[in-house]
Amino acid sequence: MYGKSGTKGKVDVDDASVFIARFENGALGTFEVTRFAGGNKNGKRFEINGEKASIRWDLENMNNLEVYFADDEPGLQGYRLINCTEEHHPYAGAYWPAAHIIGYEHTFINLVHELMNGIAKGYQPAPNFEDGFKNQIVLEAVETSSTKKSWVRIDSIN
Repeated sequence: MYGKSGTKGKVDVDDASVFIARFENGALGTFEVTRFAGGNKNGKRFEINGEKASIRWDLENMNNLEVYFADDEPGLQGYRLINCTEEHHPYAGAYWPAAHIIGYEHTFINLVHELMNGIAKGYQPAPNFEDGFKNQIVLEAVETSSTKKSWVRIDSIN
């Protein structure tokens, strides 16, 4: 890595990482993170693809969800764009009228809402500490797999 003076410095962070996961049901997942994806400001995307349908969402376009159904007529197949600002969608009815976009800050309002509801109604909201702990176990398995150059089962991480 080059500093402002043009000199090289030690890189001690992961600038790019990719891993594959095999789920209990046999499905495969690919996870990628990088700081070098040009054109992305805060790209956090989820994409789930299956034989009959696909769905994708992007934080940089958080008001829209894209869905694809293989059963659509051949001439109409393609991703549909669903604007998720209608009151029918979770949380959207608490903000602006339909088609008025929500922003990044609303995600934090929703988290506080879930926390307060959990306290008032006696349930554990998600995500929670346990979810964070499970995430750390997955990351430990990824690191162990990289070191061993082999698959690592999540239940083998202590």
